[in-house]
Amino acid sequence: MTVEYLNEFLILVKTQNFANAAAQLYMNQSTLSKHIKSLEKELGVELFDRTTRKVTLTSYGEHLLPYAYEIYNQSYRYLTELSQKKNNVISIGAIPSLSHYGIVDVIMNFKLKHEEYVVTIDEADSTDLYHRLLNHEYEIAFLRNFNPYGSINTKNICVNIIPYCKDNVVALIPKEHHLANKKSVTISELKDEKLCLLKEHTMLYDVCMEAFRDAGIIPNIYYTSHRAENLIEMSEKCGGITILMGVVSNSEEMSKKAIYILNDKFNVVPLFPEITSTIALTYLRGAALSPSARKFIDYFNKEVIKN
Repeated sequence: MTVEYLNEFLILVKTQNFANAAAQLYMNQSTLSKHIKSLEKELGVELFDRTTRKVTLTSYGEHLLPYAYEIYNQSYRYLTELSQKKNNVISIGAIPSLSHYGIVDVIMNFKLKHEEYVVTIDEADSTDLYHRLLNHEYEIAFLRNFNPYGSINTKNICVNIIPYCKDNVVALIPKEHHLANKKSVTISELKDEKLCLLKEHTMLYDVCMEAFRDAGIIPNIYYTSHRAENLIEMSEKCGGITILMGVVSNSEEMSKKAIYILNDKFNVVPLFPEITSTIALTYLRGAALSPSARKFIDYFNKEVIKN
């Protein structure tokens, strides 16, 4: 019985859909289907009742479920502890622009106190980070979740979060624009403006689209990019408005780092009502964490959060 097939079985149980499970596992749907059929052939039973829209567990699948969790978790725990014992490696997923939130300082201070550990960082959008965390690609991640919008509802999913800081969505508006001197702007006021947003399928893009849908507005998306500096440059050239994150913090040091979105050609105007996000250190609830991951979490709780 292949451990990876058991993991695929567990993801399919969670999503109840081959297409969604395949996307989460970063494989094509036909490969996933072959693996599940192979597992069923090996066991001599059907694990799922299949329909065109979703799959549900058979009684045999229900019986396998707790054993699959146990086998996969024990295998993952052993391989993780073996790797960490060999290398003392801590793999951390994190949102881009770490320095703007002081996360680089957090990691560097940890390294100064624990030189025996090697820290690797994988940067990605929060949606990708969350799925990779579920897939055990790393044990801990700094990711964000939005309120009131956002696709990750950490209250209903098996993760622990340690809140670190908050930020909010802001509009970068050219100074000559008629909205530039307002204290805040509403989604409705952006209806006919040229908008520059982060690329499709990023969390901020999805949050913005949800806010526009709720307001009954079809936005004028003029340009998208993965890089904030490209958005700002395009706004400058076309007279459009860029929507990005602006750090909210009582820390003077962190506030200074937030001015990467500022220049003398734009005013930064918050949205109203506010759309805020929380950046948190996140890890799977009940996971068998490696000693090195636990060391970092303990450090984060004692040395960072307490201050």
